Amino acid sequence: MHNFAVRQKWSIKSPTPTTAKVIIGRIESRADKRVIHVSIVEIPNPLTTVAEPFSIDHVPFDERALANSVDRLVSSDANPAPDFEGGYNRWHSDASAGVFDLDVSRVIAAFLEVVLKRRA
Repeated sequence: MHNFAVRQKWSIKSPTPTTAKVIIGRIESRADKRVIHVSIVEIPNPLTTVAEPFSIDHVPFDERALANSVDRLVSSDANPAPDFEGGYNRWHSDASAGVFDLDVSRVIAAFLEVVLKRRA
C-alpha cells in the first residue's frame, strides 16, 4: 500500500492516456476504513479541442481504491483545487455521504458522462 500524505500529487492509471492527476487534501478514518480526500485535476476536457483541462474539487476515496488507481508520485507540495474545503465540508455535513471504492478513472468517466448528458 502507498504511504499517502496530504499535498501529494499522483498520476493515475487509466485505460487510455490521460493528464488527470489527484491531489490529496485530507486523510481521515471513518468507521473501519481510511478515507483519502482528493481533488482530481488536469482532467482533459472532451467538450473542446482547445487544451482546457478542468478539475473535480473534492472526491472521497477508500484508501485501497485510491492505492489501486495511482501510478506515480509527481509532487509532495501541491495544493488541492480551490473549492476542495467547500466540497469536503458539504460531504462531511451530509450523514448519508459515501466514499468511492471505484478507481479514479471510472469516477472521471462517470462524471464526464453526466456532464455530456447535461450538454446534450
